[in-house]
Amino acid sequence: MSKLLVLLLTLALLGGVVYADQVSESPFGVAYGEGSRNLDHFMDYIHDLGVSRTKVSFYWNDLEPKPGVYDFSALDQYLSQLGPDDHGLLNIFTDGWCTQQQGVCKGSPLVDCPYNAADCGASCADRYREFILAVAEHVKELANGGIKYWQRDTEPASPFPHYPADAPEEYVELQKIFYEAVKSVFPDAIVIGGNHNGSITKSGEPTNAEFFDYFLKNARDYFDILDVRLYNDIYTISSRVEWFRDRMHMYGYDKPIVCTEQGGPDPRTVYDDRGRSLFFSLLRNAEKDRSTTDSRSKLTHFLRYVRSHRDDIDPKLWPFYFQGDPEQAEIYTRMQAADIVERNVVTIASGVEGIWWWNLRSPGADPIFGQMRLMNDRYEELPGYDIYQRMTRTLGAVTGIVRIQTDDPSVYLYRVDRSDDESSVYVAWRREGNTDPYDALLAPAVEVDLPITLSQPQVFDAQGNPVDHTGALRLKLGGMPIYIVQSETEAEAYTRASAPQIGLNFIRVYWDDTHDCFQPDVIFQDFADLGVQAYRQFIKADLYWNIVEPRDDEWNFTAADAVITDPDFVPIVTLFSNQFASPTPPWCDDPSEFQKTLGPEAIDYLTHVVDRYAPYVKYWEIGNEMEHWRAADPGSTRRRGLPKCHPSDGFSPQEQGAFFAQVAAVIRQHDPDAIIVMPGMGGLNDYVFDTWLSGVIEGGGSDWFDIVNYHYYGPWEPYTILREKLDAFLKEHGLDDKPVWMTETGSTSSPTLTIRTDYPNSPETQAADVFRRIVQAWGAGDDLVLWHTYIGSADTPTNTWREYGLREADGTAKPALYSFRLLANELVPFESVTPLQADPRGANIYRIVTESGDTKYVVWGSGEFTVPADVSRMTSAVPDADGNFAWQEITFGQTIPLSSIPLLLK
Repeated sequence: MSKLLVLLLTLALLGGVVYADQVSESPFGVAYGEGSRNLDHFMDYIHDLGVSRTKVSFYWNDLEPKPGVYDFSALDQYLSQLGPDDHGLLNIFTDGWCTQQQGVCKGSPLVDCPYNAADCGASCADRYREFILAVAEHVKELANGGIKYWQRDTEPASPFPHYPADAPEEYVELQKIFYEAVKSVFPDAIVIGGNHNGSITKSGEPTNAEFFDYFLKNARDYFDILDVRLYNDIYTISSRVEWFRDRMHMYGYDKPIVCTEQGGPDPRTVYDDRGRSLFFSLLRNAEKDRSTTDSRSKLTHFLRYVRSHRDDIDPKLWPFYFQGDPEQAEIYTRMQAADIVERNVVTIASGVEGIWWWNLRSPGADPIFGQMRLMNDRYEELPGYDIYQRMTRTLGAVTGIVRIQTDDPSVYLYRVDRSDDESSVYVAWRREGNTDPYDALLAPAVEVDLPITLSQPQVFDAQGNPVDHTGALRLKLGGMPIYIVQSETEAEAYTRASAPQIGLNFIRVYWDDTHDCFQPDVIFQDFADLGVQAYRQFIKADLYWNIVEPRDDEWNFTAADAVITDPDFVPIVTLFSNQFASPTPPWCDDPSEFQKTLGPEAIDYLTHVVDRYAPYVKYWEIGNEMEHWRAADPGSTRRRGLPKCHPSDGFSPQEQGAFFAQVAAVIRQHDPDAIIVMPGMGGLNDYVFDTWLSGVIEGGGSDWFDIVNYHYYGPWEPYTILREKLDAFLKEHGLDDKPVWMTETGSTSSPTLTIRTDYPNSPETQAADVFRRIVQAWGAGDDLVLWHTYIGSADTPTNTWREYGLREADGTAKPALYSFRLLANELVPFESVTPLQADPRGANIYRIVTESGDTKYVVWGSGEFTVPADVSRMTSAVPDADGNFAWQEITFGQTIPLSSIPLLLK
């Protein structure tokens, strides 16, 4: 199982919380701060925060104060602290003696010649190229110094001192020079481009959209990943990211997006009762108070105005500017705790692949960004330091974050997938409507039921405080985010097979309330005794659409929660329905409303199911025996079983293929580690191969499924010949590298039911078939075989599936149950199953090598078998009347007569 429902967290307990190890591949990072002064040993703190991604900015005029004169002392202080596992970012601002804007700035177009140069000599473009080459070569001398990312002139088209908005052509030309110079020294370097400040207009577009539209259209070959800063409103992050992604798509390409600066809380996102930003109102009032003769800077005046007008300022801004007051400091700390977690989670959930928090240290003077820091300028930890560290260590090596939809839109619940132990963490908070971060945090918590089933979860908030919870996960949820992780106790008990080989199909869970044999606890105890690894079709506990959402937006997961989350056995989930699967909602009763492609209802169903159960489910099967849809073909006389809402023009294999591909795309979007199982093909016949499977591949391709899946209920004798037809088809279509499963096979013990097998049938032939069918399938190359079924149905004349169970309809054990247990316990897990001879009219000899290295044989048929040297005992595969097996001694070279009853030798 690639995603366990538990967390194998290994770092020491901190404050009662189990943390993940620090990992170098985490998407989280922290920028140093403004400038490059006082770097000291700042990387010690970066590592202590649980990250290896950092960033420092330098100015051309500082690194090359005069043409050809370099001062790399500050750069060396940065490089000397980076190790081989660090992901350092080097940002360079274009300023100084070759730029239009003299004095310190964060990017400027070049002039033709250096200022005050008696002779122009090389152009400023050539000098800039020489400068970037010199920096790159210097970095190379220090064994790359841990520099992975290269960047220049961030937040262009922003107000001074940033690169001006009226020079997009020059900005792209500089980007080209920068890119080519860096790549000539470091071909594998990652060059970052774009660097938008993240601000948006009232219409939802990024500010200076024309500038960035020009950049994205003309600079596509001069950057590797795109940077979008994501300050301001957390809940517009997704749409901001999407604008840039859509623009790249519009120009025919797609590159990863990162965020090299984000932070919070942001005073610009605190609003009055009319939705107006309180910060900008304060800024205007401060500016009105400033006289034309005031020589102080705008920043100095603003801060003095704030300090002297506290009673005139809305109390919602007090936490940002009066942190000397313990009460306001506490409110700010809580706001920052919420912001750190929410902003990072929402950003990664939006598809951003790397984040640099702003910032590690600063004086804290800036009225917007000053308090986002994690340390002050004396390297003293602030409350945000501990909050950020807790986040990185709890979430670990994040590979993706997916929001789990609930019935309450105010609940923000996310699953955080991780690569280090292939498990998930959950993060949740509550926000009503468009509530700003101040009001959201102070709003009373509301009791909610989260759709997560963990037996021993640890629940704590962003500040590390434990959170009381009852039941599955009922708790009070408010504006402070909470983490939900699983305890190590549960991790030790999680024993699902990573690659199941044997299992059962059609489990009558909750069939009635009067017999214990239909209850999950009893069934799973029996599975453990039988050696079952996987199970499929759990009927009343399944995730069929009509079960979990019988009516629009009425969800019922109670039964599935109790079954699918079991830690010991692998569930194989069939989606949509047992037969006649389609994207049509189960409440449809008008054939004209039949849907052949995914609509909003089907996507909503998939999203709810996959988000909820991805931590517990690895294998997703889309439909089952879909060739039954041929009954809906125009002119078909086989209409039996069709749903009330069926298409008048049929649902062709080609249309089904397109449907499957759409479903697989949604599943993988919400569960990147999902393994998609082809709908079980109802047999090994010409229609299945030549019409259905060929048509499905024609309509949807073959990339959408990972595992080939079929069923076989005919006599055991012709199986090997029919199975070879499947191999030939797969090879012909280039699919022979995909695993093959047989998720349904079995035979009845009823002598009067002869439509599939007629040996004649009996309890003895059924027990023999357990070995004959399963061993044959393994020998043919099937990775997994599921016997149909566990508990059979009533022995009535009109029931065409009677007596297929290992147990009778009342739970009584049959001989086949003991044969199944013998086979599973003796042969599974196996390393190989080799057919030495497979002749339905002669001998059938299979050699099995178990994972422990033991060699065993299963033999049956006609003729004789000579005992090889590596076995000494044998038994019949069919038990005696008491369910026992009589082992007898055998010797090398002994001749054993074969019969239709298999023998197991070991």
